[in-house]
Amino acid sequence: MTYPINPNQPQELSASSGETRMFSVQVGHTTTKVPGRTPAEAIHEARRRLCQEHPRMWDMIQKLDDSRFVVLPVK
Repeated sequence: MTYPINPNQPQELSASSGETRMFSVQVGHTTTKVPGRTPAEAIHEARRRLCQEHPRMWDMIQKLDDSRFVVLPVK
């Protein structure tokens, strides 16, 4: 399965590596730091965490397109 990458993200993020690293994932005014091997994994984990933090908004969070998430590596 392929995931769309935000065109504003650096292209090197789309490359997959075997090691887990931290990503900063932003959607709207909310930012969270999550582990993952790829930006797609980081978006998946961010969705899970946001649904736990905002249970009344879980349906909206799940319906968001991946392009709405801005994923950046944490250095």
